[in-house]
Amino acid sequence: AGYMMAGYGMQGVQPMQLTAEQQQQQYQQYQQMQQQQQLQQQQYQQQYQQYQQQQQQQQLQPQQYQQYQQQQQQQPQQQGSQGPLSVAGCADPTVGNIVRGTFNLMTENHGRPVYKKSEVVANNPTLDVLIYFWDERDGANFCGWWFGPKVGGDQVWAYNSERSATPPSTGWRVPYDGAVDASFVISGAQGGQQAYGQQAYGQQYQQQMYGQQQMTPQQYQQQQMQQQQMQQQQMMQQKQREEEQRRQEQQRRAEQQGVMNCQQILQKLTGVTPETIDHIKDEVEKMVMQELPKCGSQAEAVRAEAAQQIQMAQVRVEQVKQQRIEEERLNGERCEFAKKVLAELVALVTQAEQDTAALKTTAAPVLESKIMSEEDARTAGKAVSEVSVAAKASCKACSDFIVERRMNIDSVKPPLLAPLREEQLKIQERIQECYKIVVSSTISAKVMIDKAVKKTAATKTLEKRTSAFEKYNGKREVMTIDEILAYAKGEYAFPFSKEAAAVVAKKYGDGKSVPRVHFQRIKVAVGIAREEEASRARKKEAELKRLALEAKKKAIEADIQKVADVLAEAEPAVAKAEEAGKTEQLSRDYLNATPDKDAVTAATESASAALKDAQDELGAVRTRLSDLVSSADDDVKQWVIIEIRKVEMKVSAMEARLVQTGQAGERGRHCLQMLEAKELQAAKIEVARLLRSKKLDIEELFKAADKDGDGVVNLVDFTALTEGCEGCKLSGEKIEQVYNMYNDGGSGSGFSKETLFLASRSYYFVAAETVLSSTENLEGDTVRRLELKELLEVLEGPVEEASTKISRVRCRAVFDGVEGWVTMAGNNGTVYLMASDGILEVAREVPITDALDQGNVLRQLSHGEKLEVLEWDKKTTFEDVRVKVKVKGSTDMGWVTRASADGIQYLKIQ
Repeated sequence: AGYMMAGYGMQGVQPMQLTAEQQQQQYQQYQQMQQQQQLQQQQYQQQYQQYQQQQQQQQLQPQQYQQYQQQQQQQPQQQGSQGPLSVAGCADPTVGNIVRGTFNLMTENHGRPVYKKSEVVANNPTLDVLIYFWDERDGANFCGWWFGPKVGGDQVWAYNSERSATPPSTGWRVPYDGAVDASFVISGAQGGQQAYGQQAYGQQYQQQMYGQQQMTPQQYQQQQMQQQQMQQQQMMQQKQREEEQRRQEQQRRAEQQGVMNCQQILQKLTGVTPETIDHIKDEVEKMVMQELPKCGSQAEAVRAEAAQQIQMAQVRVEQVKQQRIEEERLNGERCEFAKKVLAELVALVTQAEQDTAALKTTAAPVLESKIMSEEDARTAGKAVSEVSVAAKASCKACSDFIVERRMNIDSVKPPLLAPLREEQLKIQERIQECYKIVVSSTISAKVMIDKAVKKTAATKTLEKRTSAFEKYNGKREVMTIDEILAYAKGEYAFPFSKEAAAVVAKKYGDGKSVPRVHFQRIKVAVGIAREEEASRARKKEAELKRLALEAKKKAIEADIQKVADVLAEAEPAVAKAEEAGKTEQLSRDYLNATPDKDAVTAATESASAALKDAQDELGAVRTRLSDLVSSADDDVKQWVIIEIRKVEMKVSAMEARLVQTGQAGERGRHCLQMLEAKELQAAKIEVARLLRSKKLDIEELFKAADKDGDGVVNLVDFTALTEGCEGCKLSGEKIEQVYNMYNDGGSGSGFSKETLFLASRSYYFVAAETVLSSTENLEGDTVRRLELKELLEVLEGPVEEASTKISRVRCRAVFDGVEGWVTMAGNNGTVYLMASDGILEVAREVPITDALDQGNVLRQLSHGEKLEVLEWDKKTTFEDVRVKVKVKGSTDMGWVTRASADGIQYLKIQ
């Protein structure tokens, strides 16, 4: 049943066809079953050899049994625990986490050992993991080795169908009905089998030997004969069972092969057509009848499926026939509609042919005429253009119609498509012929019109030249030297020299005059003389410009030198700034040690003043250089930019010398900010200590501060409250700075009760590993260790420990509420606690509500908002951890989830 083909031998399930891929998978499963059977055969042979060895051992005499007992006593007493199994691999992460580990022999079940995992399962320490064997009492499908929490239980994790004496090394299925997991391996099974066999045989042997000691020799011989007869019967029964199993296996294989052959044959029916149905049907029926005797018990199921497949093939063929008839009907309708479309197209083409014929008639006079005036040409061109518009529109209408309605023709299928396509091509040829007439007529008419226009222009140019010649020679055929001079002066206002006119007359005439045919030569000679005169004028102008440019450059060079002199005067200021930046009080070593605030302040102010003076002088130089560039004329501006670059480079070099001074001043200012922040933080902690020293709850403390009863604590109230505390040494200025920290930088109207409560609290975070102890002195018991970055709220102190003078504070860990004393700093300089604001920052968007559990949402808190804590961690009924906060910089107060029950962190310590 384990390898039976899907779809057969299953009551209540319809037979189903197998794909080629499914057949291949079943063939692979079949090969695996063969391999498993071969392994089982080998195991049977091994068991038979062990059986023969046991028979030989049972012939031992009682004296030999005593020797055997002595040998057993000398061996280590590990008989029951030999051969532990090791399970490794498993691709399934959930199952792998459960089964991987070491298994020891626990008991036996159904004649096989039972193993139990020695390690506990992560996240489920009470879960037992067993390896056990189950025989065929519930059916062959349940026989084999199993992984489960209980022998014979419903829950299992892995399965192996082998019947071996010990758990097989490979071939495990995860889950039990899944594929074989090649990575799932059990090692040490052989040693376990030997240990289990030895233990079982030892117990059996002891029982036999004990019984033999109570028998007479005749009884002992009789018992031996009975045992031999029983063993022979068992061997014959075992051989008969093996022969029966082999026969059944061969029969199952033959049936399986026959079923697979029939399935392959039935696949031919999937692609039948009305033309091939009869031939393929006869072939399939014949081949199925040949294979049916081989199918055995599954023959009827195969026969039924074959009949069903043939019936389904016939149904599909009938459907194909009906589809063809319907398709022919629809194709006929599409053909008739396509004919109507072509008729509409023919009407459009006929109109286009009429319009192109009219264009051809209109363009005929232009195309046939060789001589045409410009006016006649333009008139004819206008007429051709008007007619061509209509012709082009008609042709375009035909093309657009084809594009829009082409699908109506293409949707027709053969054989009706061929005559429609032939007619369509003929119509398209007529459209192409119309396009050719339109294009040729339009282009030819345009060419003829252009020729007429050019000819008219050339005639006018010739007439103009002739009129100019006759204007100065009195309509004679020659032009004298004096007339040439008059022509140059009258037409071009140019004083042509008489010598040049004589050269022209000599070269192109008789030395006194030039004939009409060389009038163009006279014109060219006058043009050359005009260009030569213009060139001489340009050279003269260029020389004047060059002299003016040189004068400008000399004046600018003098201005640049003045700027350079001013730059030289800035050298002392730059040197002074350099020295101010090198002072020891601004060095990194000094500032990183224990700097004196007054010394750092003086050095920073001196360096800043010297730096500003030097930068001002260099800035003035750069301003003057920029003015020189902006005021320069365009013809010298590029030259000025190049010349002032030398001075700019010197300015840049001096500015580079000031960089170190600027960095030193920045270090000084940063150091002063840090010192002031530390002083303010210390003042804040001192104020909190003083307020806590009053040992009042928040209601009493607020009442003591709000003397005028207006509901807020202003600066006067806060100063009076702080200064009234015992041991207050803070100045009024420091108290005001602390007040402003909680009062929106001094812009608020005063403290609320919650803000005063925040002012009375101070926090530290753990900077180095230390412990929380039970007493103020160092000899107290350790409550627990503190983690790095852990936040602590101060409850008392700081106070000095009596014996060591070390400062210690009583704190509460904010996340678990554990209280105790902590050392702030050791004698060797190790700092264990550092001051913290105790501010929470929103890590992801979260609502703020007006109640701990189910309250109204006040608003959504955005990422990065800062929160001051009024009450630390409280758990809701849903196990969420929530805190009561005041939004920094606003008056919003309420409850916010710090961490959800499933571990999502919404807030983090800043």
